[in-house]
Amino acid sequence: MRFTFSLLLALLLLPMSVSAQQSIVEYPIPSGSTAGNVCAGPNGQEWFVGDAKIGYVDTLNNYQITEYAVPGSTSGLVGCSFSPASLLWFGNQNTKTLYSFDPVTMNFATLPIPAPNAGLAGVVWHSDGLLYVMIPQSNVIRRLRSDTLGRAQ
Repeated sequence: MRFTFSLLLALLLLPMSVSAQQSIVEYPIPSGSTAGNVCAGPNGQEWFVGDAKIGYVDTLNNYQITEYAVPGSTSGLVGCSFSPASLLWFGNQNTKTLYSFDPVTMNFATLPIPAPNAGLAGVVWHSDGLLYVMIPQSNVIRRLRSDTLGRAQ
């Protein structure tokens, strides 16, 4: 027993000499948009929310980047999260608007954040099926149901 403990202790105290080889590969966004948030999409793509565009890096097709202009938006996009229905959700902190984007139909839908606390700092879909919206400069996190989106819980 004493030998086993000593051997285990010796192994734990050995310096970690084996390190994984790391490399960083960058993929420039064709439009020059500044990416702000990134999230994993349902089909293996990595989605991003940029200045006034959203897009994805197709990890299954030579890392090709596809972008979509967000209607009525020039800046202030934040958040990046996919709903259980595979819609991309993000927001505009300047216009206090939530957006959903359907990657299949390429359609956008909007929903204004109701007052009070109408700001927006980020969004995330949780495994409980609710959309959580971070309200900036407050002590509030809003929780929205998908079937009645727009009404705070």
